[in-house]
Amino acid sequence: MRSIFYSLACGVLVGTSAALQTTTKVCPVLGQVYPVPSGLSSNEKFQAATKLFDAALNTTLETGISTDGAGPFNATTLSIGMFSASEKGLIYQRHYTDPSVRNSKFGTQNADADSIYRLGSISKLLTVYLFLIREGDSRFNDPVTKYIPELAAAASSPPSPNGITPNWNEITIGQLASHMSGIATDYGTSELSYPGVTPPGLPPIPENQAVNCNFVLPDGSFKPCTPEGEYYCIHERGYTDRMIEYLAGVVMEPALFHSGYTPSYSNNGFELLGLVLENITNSDLGKLFTESIVETHCLTHTSLEPPSTLQNAVIPENTTISGWNANLGVLNATGGYFSSTNDMATLGKAMLNGTILSKAQTRRWMKPVTFTANPNQGTGAPWEIFRTQVNGRVIDMYTKNGGFGDYATILVLVPDFDFGFSILTASTRGEAATSPLVYLISEMIASTVLPALDQVAKDQAEAAFAGHYAASSLNSSLTITADDQPGLRVTNWVSNGTEFFQDIGLGNNLGTYVDFRLQPNQLYTEDQVGFTGVGQTMPTPIYTGPFDVNCFTWGSVDRITYGNVGIEEFVFEIDPTTGKATNVQPKALRIKLEKQA
Repeated sequence: MRSIFYSLACGVLVGTSAALQTTTKVCPVLGQVYPVPSGLSSNEKFQAATKLFDAALNTTLETGISTDGAGPFNATTLSIGMFSASEKGLIYQRHYTDPSVRNSKFGTQNADADSIYRLGSISKLLTVYLFLIREGDSRFNDPVTKYIPELAAAASSPPSPNGITPNWNEITIGQLASHMSGIATDYGTSELSYPGVTPPGLPPIPENQAVNCNFVLPDGSFKPCTPEGEYYCIHERGYTDRMIEYLAGVVMEPALFHSGYTPSYSNNGFELLGLVLENITNSDLGKLFTESIVETHCLTHTSLEPPSTLQNAVIPENTTISGWNANLGVLNATGGYFSSTNDMATLGKAMLNGTILSKAQTRRWMKPVTFTANPNQGTGAPWEIFRTQVNGRVIDMYTKNGGFGDYATILVLVPDFDFGFSILTASTRGEAATSPLVYLISEMIASTVLPALDQVAKDQAEAAFAGHYAASSLNSSLTITADDQPGLRVTNWVSNGTEFFQDIGLGNNLGTYVDFRLQPNQLYTEDQVGFTGVGQTMPTPIYTGPFDVNCFTWGSVDRITYGNVGIEEFVFEIDPTTGKATNVQPKALRIKLEKQA
């Protein structure tokens, strides 16, 4: 039964495959196909890729046009930093200071890797990271009403005359962290009813429904909601307990969707998440952030609120109009943090390495929560996940963008390569004009650097593992090669004088053969490297409809065992002085094959 299922999952439909168009293109399981590349700062191919990116960026700064679009590039101060989880510091950095910052009376006049920018919504990522550091994800399925009792009261109150309000008892902490709560996007920040903003054609609204906080005033300053104080009763909704100013407004907002139905971007979700964490820990968010993020990671230019000094600050215009001085109150958890290129690299590497969180927690966190309507995008907590193809395989990029005032930012992590980068920008053109720039620059990096990273990983894997391996006392051997398809290919596999795949009933059926490749599984220690094999019977049919099963390899792993061990399990022993394999053990066969000179 297992052999039949193995063949079916690999795309061989007996009796029909001959009538279909076929392919020999392999489909690896999702994840790394080679061990992550190392030594990138001195690798010629990586350096060549960054030079290509540099040249493209130079042209873009001169012309205002990138390969994917135009924008105010040369009117934007920017700092770009790339990092590898296995190397100290940055492996690439580039900075450009536009005239508005170069001639500014405030802060630095020359951007570098220690220059401080507002992060905008990257703050959401750091709030979730802080929550996981302090509490883990065990509370993610708890209802928010367990930790904010005012919302429990709202859940049982009469409905709002303006629409159906959220069922707060159904909304979980995890849904707040992943844009799956269905609650309103903002309270205040996109409001049209306050003085100086209301268009003349809009009718007056009842005084008790006016927004009182969380908005930018006409002079550019920000009026925050007070996280405490200014309590009052909302008797018309039946409350007897006093509520904080922000919650008083949030509970009146109609829901957008049922919780768990579809992703819908929500700043409110992270403001509430910050309040949840404060209530759980009985501590202030700023104190928690300083203790568990700034101090734990030894950060020097990162803070929850505006830094006490303008040294290193990137400030176009002035401290008010740029948004630099805005203390966002409860909104800090969703958009208030500040950081630098060096500190963003430190945080990115800690996330990739599982330095502060456990590696198991990190693996759970860096996964999608749901799809979006774009087949190449997903969302996490609160990752914005972009999917691309590199050398014929899928690469997932875990990102979070941000913007506030004159600032637009992005952090990108690529777990398949233990690589990441940040782009921090500031411009008098404002967030709306510069937010597209961080994506245009990200596209330039992805198109030049990701293929190089894949090639470096392949080169290093080939140097370490490729070769012929044989037993000293049996007629058993195999060959490991790296070709133009993903993963290390196993060929000429002989066990006790017989061709292995034929011996177990695979391949050579109507002209088919088994393409068997190894992918790293990160299960072993430094002197051993573990791989899991992925086999596909070739050629495989090409399907054009929605039920395309010729890339169903995740469902075919470990379908044949011997002595309760899958034939896909391989372990290489590594010489620590050379970094190269000395032998390989196909674990199911209980044998060690020595690498031949």
